[in-house]
Amino acid sequence: MIGFTGVMLAEVLHRSYSIEKTFTIASLALFFCGVGFVLHSAFLSGASPWQTVELYIGGIIAENLRLYEQLDISAEQIALIRENVPQISGFFAAIFPALVLSGAVLTVWLNVLAARSLFRRHAKEFNNFGDLSLWKAPERLVWLLIAAGGMMLVPIDVIDSVGLNILIICCLIYLLQGLAIVGFFFKRKRVPFLLRWLFYLLIAVQQYMVILVIAFGLFDIWVDFRKRIAGIKDVPA
Repeated sequence: MIGFTGVMLAEVLHRSYSIEKTFTIASLALFFCGVGFVLHSAFLSGASPWQTVELYIGGIIAENLRLYEQLDISAEQIALIRENVPQISGFFAAIFPALVLSGAVLTVWLNVLAARSLFRRHAKEFNNFGDLSLWKAPERLVWLLIAAGGMMLVPIDVIDSVGLNILIICCLIYLLQGLAIVGFFFKRKRVPFLLRWLFYLLIAVQQYMVILVIAFGLFDIWVDFRKRIAGIKDVPA
């Protein structure tokens, strides 16, 4: 699936699409490959797709439990997780579409950044996406975020799950916008390369930092952090 995405990404880059269209096409290609894999596995096993996903997640939890037993984790905590495996599997199965799509977007994003760096290093021509640190999500996206939050308040499981999936995708987009803001700050303030990577590593291992970066991306609609970082005085309220 990753190999197919690489071929698709190469084709999309060859057509010189915008950064949004490039990400959308390549990410959806990887996403639907994943969906096809689940459907194929469900067909072979005779189970429904959701049951296949739940069994897969349950297997991952079982592997983690075996790992926890070898670590210094209390038996009470392990027993609590084991007792709630069906609920945990059901929750992750409900948000599985958003998790797969988010993973596809992040995979494409990392590949585009790596390819751009390699092409520049070897003096090869690469798509001119402009300064990615200036990238912004469409302002209308905030209404989709609000709608997703409203759907999660509806006491119907299907609507609640759909709202949660949409919310996760919206948060991912605002995470990318927040990372663009962080990149703009690093570039403007000439932060050393090592400190930049330490910060990105902190984001990767600390979920509170992820939430903070998402908040930067969301509130950038009203605050416009990049203007403030650049020291432009006429920042609208």
